[in-house]
Amino acid sequence: MLRHTVAIITSFLLLSPALYVPAHARITRIDIDKVESPTFDGVSFGNSGTYEKLTGKAYGELDPARELNRNLVLLDKAPRNAAGRVEYSIDIMILKPVDMSRGNRTLIYDSVNRGNLRAIQVFNLPSVPTGKPENPGDAATSDGVANNNPSRLSDAGDGFLFRQGYTIVASGWPGDVLPGGNRLTARFPVAAETDGKPITKLLTSQPNMS
Repeated sequence: MLRHTVAIITSFLLLSPALYVPAHARITRIDIDKVESPTFDGVSFGNSGTYEKLTGKAYGELDPARELNRNLVLLDKAPRNAAGRVEYSIDIMILKPVDMSRGNRTLIYDSVNRGNLRAIQVFNLPSVPTGKPENPGDAATSDGVANNNPSRLSDAGDGFLFRQGYTIVASGWPGDVLPGGNRLTARFPVAAETDGKPITKLLTSQPNMS
């Protein structure tokens, strides 16, 4: 089952228009650190059955010499591995039917907001009246409680996505999101000058004088 799950997320990461560059960018390894099976208190979602949650990290690399990668600012200044490519890693989370044959063969990518999960909150109606998040600024699951690690049945809301059999894949992508609160983060190398000094720049916003 784990092998099939890795195949699912690998296919997604390689075929997604946002991440796909033929032969120029690729996911090299996926490590699943934890499997919670079943999750959501073991409740079965209609014909889809029970769900499981897998969390871990995906590792990738980019070739700075490729033409399609040259628009990535300062990629040529980043540290490279022995193959001359720039490595990075991202946190991943997968929510999928335990029995994939009961799913609908459709994957939803949760484009996280500052590392916070969004898909369940957006598509699943609350199972209880929405209250205030425990920590303002964190993601709220369908019951209004701040939680980026959905495990309880209440975290699934009315279970709409799961009753339909969707597989949800979420990953970190902003490089400046700090760990904590179960946020999904990403780790990118720091561009540096030839003397090893990190390349930095102060960004400021100008006041609106109109």
